[in-house]
Amino acid sequence: MLPEQNDPLNSQFYSSNLSKKLQVVTISLLICSVVLNVMLANKTRRLGALLLTFKAKVLAVKAEQSLVPGALLPPIEARDLDGHPKLVEYNSGDLPTVLYVFTPPCSWCAKNVSNLKTLAEKTKGRYRVIGLSLSANNLREYMNKYGFEFPVYTDLSPKVVLSYRLGGTPQTLLVSDDGKLVREWKGAYMGPTKKEIENYFGLELPGVNDQEPK
Repeated sequence: MLPEQNDPLNSQFYSSNLSKKLQVVTISLLICSVVLNVMLANKTRRLGALLLTFKAKVLAVKAEQSLVPGALLPPIEARDLDGHPKLVEYNSGDLPTVLYVFTPPCSWCAKNVSNLKTLAEKTKGRYRVIGLSLSANNLREYMNKYGFEFPVYTDLSPKVVLSYRLGGTPQTLLVSDDGKLVREWKGAYMGPTKKEIENYFGLELPGVNDQEPK
């Protein structure tokens, strides 16, 4: 004999089972949603990291390409040690500019300090010397340690880094008063590079230090 469908106990039993099934389905959907969100977030982070890595590699490759003498260079957007915006411009009639590119952690930059300071001192009044640091980390301490007597800027805009092909350090660029590249020297001043710089500027350099200056 079939149970009556309007039996209260029977209805309560079916209702309870249905409620439990709905709870299980709801919890399962919530778990799936959380898992999918986590997976999506991880994929997004990985994609972002890949894009940043790709961009950095593209900039590095372009930075390795040498500039052609006569190339017109844009003004330099940067910041001073106090974080104030600075704009290095080239104007006809001004002194030619020597740009010295370095970073505080660069060991060859430290070994080349004596050469750089001699270059800045011996060309004073004939050239404008400006230091460009590709890293702001410990820059003030670095400046205090070596006592540079010329302005140093950092936090260069990506446009400047790309336009000037900046990457390896030390790097020296000579720019005319109308913003055109005259010469470029890569690396510390030693060997043929030292001789070429001495001949071009008409001076004598002390050479690199075997050990970083104390």
